[in-house]
Amino acid sequence: MGLTKEISDDQDFFYGTDVDYTLIYAKINGKEYGTKAILYADSLSQYHPLQTGNTWTYRIGGYSYPDTTNKIYMTRVVTGDTVIGYVLYKKVTEQWSNSINKTVRVERFDDVTGNYYRGAHPDDLEDSTAASTPMTIFRRRQLMYISPFQIFSLPTVIREITESAVIASTQYFYMYAHGFGLIGERLQGVSALPSYLATLVYAKINGKEFGTNPLSVDDRYNMLPAEFSLSQNYPNPFNPATVINYQLPRQSNVLLKVFNVLGKEVATLVNEQKDAGTYSVQFDASSLASGLYFYQIRTGNIVETKKMLLIK
Repeated sequence: MGLTKEISDDQDFFYGTDVDYTLIYAKINGKEYGTKAILYADSLSQYHPLQTGNTWTYRIGGYSYPDTTNKIYMTRVVTGDTVIGYVLYKKVTEQWSNSINKTVRVERFDDVTGNYYRGAHPDDLEDSTAASTPMTIFRRRQLMYISPFQIFSLPTVIREITESAVIASTQYFYMYAHGFGLIGERLQGVSALPSYLATLVYAKINGKEFGTNPLSVDDRYNMLPAEFSLSQNYPNPFNPATVINYQLPRQSNVLLKVFNVLGKEVATLVNEQKDAGTYSVQFDASSLASGLYFYQIRTGNIVETKKMLLIK
């Protein structure tokens, strides 16, 4: 990832270790220059930030999409949760700006193994963040390098991973940035394939925006949820906090409350007008007793209620 050379208590240097050593940070006589891009192991999940509402927009170019057509974009939005085989996944909706079709994938990051899956099958392993040595192989993929990088004028660290395609002489390349997720993807191979290059131009990560969204309001409207949904809280059972996700196809007044088994209201989580989109709400039950609770949402003419179990 990097090489630090410490000379004295008030002087040290940090080098990226891709192919050549390049100075990106220095501390001389107590004065700092550049940015020290040190990545801590407990933040590896930030290579794949999957909070509901996170959004990425990529400009598409390449062999099949030459520079003259670079107004084609692909957007990915984390739209909510789903459970497959007792395992929680995130639903990620993908849509290209030149198509009305949407693709919904399931993705998850395993905090125990450090593995990132883009699908519900073990073979859908996309990245193994526990692999920190260049040329490490996992499944059909190989970690090429880890290196300091800048995106949106901010310092980060990237992992570039390659995958051999089914068709000979073709390869996929994926670039993941710490704190941003997938920032680049390309297919390299024979020209007969629909080769392309996807470059991140806009992101909304954990509520914070980076770059400029190139899509019009109408384009972004097409990426919004097509229907209302209220997800099962996660984790469930929980202690003491859990997260409730819901999505709105249009602007609506939203009332989200929690009740005990006697029907007594114990919390109001949302009571305001919300724009169309996907939302996450945390419910903290630290002051409540163990037991069965109900959360109910009212929006427009829709009323939906789900159960959740608090175990202390």
